[in-house]
Amino acid sequence: MNPIITLITPTGGRPEAFAQCEYYIKNQTVFGASMFPLQWIVIDDCTPPTKCNLGQEYHRGTKLWEPGVNTQRYNMDQAISFVKGDYIFIIEDDDYYAPTYLGTMLKLLKVAPVVGEGVAKYYNIRVPGHKVLNNYKNSSLCQTGITKEYVPLLYQAVHSGELYFDVKFWDMVKERKIPTLLMWNLDLCIGIKGMPGRVGISGHGHEDKGYYFDSNFSKLKTLVGSQAAQFYIGVADAINRQRPKNIG
Repeated sequence: MNPIITLITPTGGRPEAFAQCEYYIKNQTVFGASMFPLQWIVIDDCTPPTKCNLGQEYHRGTKLWEPGVNTQRYNMDQAISFVKGDYIFIIEDDDYYAPTYLGTMLKLLKVAPVVGEGVAKYYNIRVPGHKVLNNYKNSSLCQTGITKEYVPLLYQAVHSGELYFDVKFWDMVKERKIPTLLMWNLDLCIGIKGMPGRVGISGHGHEDKGYYFDSNFSKLKTLVGSQAAQFYIGVADAINRQRPKNIG
């Protein structure tokens, strides 16, 4: 029997983003080439509930979200208790995932039990613009994959009290000298900022400053391809139409 892939997606209040995320997962090439059993744990802590279409393992958050309150830790804690897979990936609902994302990460996990994509690339559709982070020593949560042996370590990081527990997780991995593969310039996952709905943890990328302006969305098309770019351009146009116009 092929190993089980477990995906964890904390979500809520972002129906457009989540629907696009479903599209990215549905079109992962690894599922067309192999019969990998999939467990997709969706933790939803917003009202109204998120609509799921792919048979995900759907759970309501143990602590429902309120504006200004970060519930990611509660959602991850709940999700970890349901994990059954051999390979675990955190999939954030508002990010772009290339069709080869899971397939490539699975190959890397056969070399090392903790893998990630550093030097993260972000694109903010509100600006619109792009930036590159300097995370050469760790990977964002949404770009990290682990084998089942290190789910307890992820649990410890979630309960560490650190806001950025993805950084804490990678620090703990290094302290224990666990083999890792941290790659960059793969462009398998692009952090998309500015999507409608609730915002994520405050930090790099969530403010509209520090981005290189992309006037004609050419950089966006390079990063995510023409088809995905058209979706984000459509969302950006809708956001701009809703912005109040200056008078006078």
